[in-house]
Amino acid sequence: MFSSITFCLITTLFLIGCSINPEHIHAQKHGAGQIEKSSSIYIIVNNKDDGSWIGIAGEIKTELEKNGYKSSYGELIDKPEDASYYIKYNVGWGVDFLFVYIRKLDIKIYDQENKIVAEGEYVDKNFLHRVPRSADIVKLIIKDIFEK
Repeated sequence: MFSSITFCLITTLFLIGCSINPEHIHAQKHGAGQIEKSSSIYIIVNNKDDGSWIGIAGEIKTELEKNGYKSSYGELIDKPEDASYYIKYNVGWGVDFLFVYIRKLDIKIYDQENKIVAEGEYVDKNFLHRVPRSADIVKLIIKDIFEK
């Protein structure tokens, strides 16, 4: 029989496990320029991670649009010629007996000359990993990149 103390302890541990430690997010910009709000940003879908569902590329697109950037996503061969910037990302998944979770996510923004202009990453370094939603991780990385 569960006591109320056991229930509270399990609930607290679960909520702590779902949070994101801000120390696990790191972003930096290269060069002096800002990415203008009028810029078009194309996200190159990483098929091995996204499959047929929206996945990380869709979450990046959502966050960019919330921050006032025009964006789209698809395969590299479909990249529009007029895209001011493009994004590549890599995600490393972890699995335990209950969850599939992100162990690492890095996002790099390139200009039309294929130079990195900004990048951000999340790395879960804890032995007792956290299980935050991928959308929350993407939101924090994008926020950190554009606030620098």
